[in-house]
Amino acid sequence: MKIGCHAAALQKVRKAPYHEAIENAGKLGFEGLELIAMDLAELNDYYTDERCAALRAQAENNDLVISQFALYSTACEGMASLDPSEKEQGLKAFFRAADVCGKLGCGIVNLVAHWPVGLTCPHPYPPSYIHPIGRGMMSTPSPKMVMKIPQPFDADAIWENYVDSLAQVTRYCEEKGIKFALEGHAHVIVSGTDAMLRLFDRIPSKALVINFDTSWHFIQREYLPMSVYKLKDRIGHVHLRDSDGLLFYGAPVGQGIIDMRGLIQTLREVGYDGFLSFEYSGFEDYLGVAGQSKDYIERILEEHTIAP
Repeated sequence: MKIGCHAAALQKVRKAPYHEAIENAGKLGFEGLELIAMDLAELNDYYTDERCAALRAQAENNDLVISQFALYSTACEGMASLDPSEKEQGLKAFFRAADVCGKLGCGIVNLVAHWPVGLTCPHPYPPSYIHPIGRGMMSTPSPKMVMKIPQPFDADAIWENYVDSLAQVTRYCEEKGIKFALEGHAHVIVSGTDAMLRLFDRIPSKALVINFDTSWHFIQREYLPMSVYKLKDRIGHVHLRDSDGLLFYGAPVGQGIIDMRGLIQTLREVGYDGFLSFEYSGFEDYLGVAGQSKDYIERILEEHTIAP
């Protein structure tokens, strides 16, 4: 396994430009770096052909692989829409992201699964709404955890429509020779491990994999080694974050209760040899956090390379 880091964890602002993040990844000795388009404007205006070539060259000069290129889900939210014209626009945005991924010399394009169109809650990002009082909430409108589900709500139609969208983008990636890594968060259409397995039954293509994010599976009360045993070779990329098991699901590795040693041992057992990538944001000492995380995981990897 190789150790990487998300660009957002290596610079103060979580948006383009990303040249500072690339330089910092090189200085800290990472093997890989993830890049992202936070919205459509960034996807279309920042990731030009010339910029992609420059970012790719900068990464190579820093001995880095671009491990994954992500498109923020709201940039292609039409993929989950039952409206054909909105769906078409969402698919076009994703196809553009897959093209950018190829131009960056990257083999994986990543997307967080969408929540149902019209789902709302007090938190600006519905997957993060896990308690009436939580990060990013300016007020508490109710002592109960309440979300508004759009009506009428046809769960079967939403699922079938979304599976169709995911099948289309998987075929596109397959034709491009890259992989599509879907990521499950809370309250989205394809959320946890079992939902992913259901999706893989519907879309058996090996071009479709999961970006296994430790905190987002942990937030859904999964024991991560068991999830890894279930997902096996469909894990294409891994995000590492820790958690207190209560409200904080973005802690540096080693500062929470997640069994990182057990996770890594299980990943080895199923034959995973891809990237372990730190995805943090919001820390004042972001480079210190990234460096300490790298040291922590390197020690665990060394433990598991020693013969018993």
